[in-house]
Amino acid sequence: MKALPVAMLLALSAACVAAPKIDESRARPGEWGFRPGAGTVCEIDPPAFCWRPVMKAKGYEVRVERDGTAEPLFVATGLRLPAHRPPSTFGPGSYSWRVRVPGGAWSSARPFTIPEGATAFPLPARAEILGRIPEGHPRIFFRASDLPRLRELSTGRLADVWKKIVRKCEKMLAKPIDVSEPLTYRVDEVRGVNDDAWRKRWWGNRKRVIEVVDGAARLGSAWRISGDERFAKEGRRLLLAACGWNPKGATWASCTRLCRRSSPERTAPVRARSRSVEPAWRCCTGISRIASTTSSSC
Repeated sequence: MKALPVAMLLALSAACVAAPKIDESRARPGEWGFRPGAGTVCEIDPPAFCWRPVMKAKGYEVRVERDGTAEPLFVATGLRLPAHRPPSTFGPGSYSWRVRVPGGAWSSARPFTIPEGATAFPLPARAEILGRIPEGHPRIFFRASDLPRLRELSTGRLADVWKKIVRKCEKMLAKPIDVSEPLTYRVDEVRGVNDDAWRKRWWGNRKRVIEVVDGAARLGSAWRISGDERFAKEGRRLLLAACGWNPKGATWASCTRLCRRSSPERTAPVRARSRSVEPAWRCCTGISRIASTTSSSC
């Protein structure tokens, strides 16, 4: 048997590792599908692009073209998730977009239109977002420069709101929150097998997670505004305890499902490892319910 030419061997090898193709089959009921779909009039500029995820894909690339032009108006590479919103607006006009796995074939072009008066809603690039985060703390819902105004509000227009926060904090001091780790799921508590038992365990874990981390946030807020070190000490106890929970234990499963319905500041600290305790603590002390009731300061 004659040996195959080197060029043929290389071609066969390349064919074996060809980039996977984009699945363009029609979305089934309950699936998100491709957005924007062909012929969509987008009231948001730029639109958010999404597509069906591809198994074993090492990334994605998106290309947007303005009608009547050969060169792409926008190209995004290195995307890890099957969704992307560009960092700048496109402006009114007619466009089309495609997606592919790097090295693979582009999907079919899907035309869309952005009308006059569309709401501008670009997503800043990651580097720009990170660059806006101040170095000091607090910095999540308000900054150190906002504290004087928040303290003024706590004795003025929002005095009643502030008193409620303090009462809840005092209650947590009088009756400390249980910080024992949520119970793990038993063998018979499996979703899809014994939904009632699984739901009962999940709901209990969910309540524990929210009670502990929300308590730390409320105490941290009260400490920042009042300067009462008792609140700081108890908030620290709660957050350090939560960060000590086994990240592969019950809170992992609970938080994975919980984060779809809850805010990141509730779920992220619970999954934090011990080396992240101090940064997580400093961040969470900036969360305030009062801040959410004010406008320009937050």
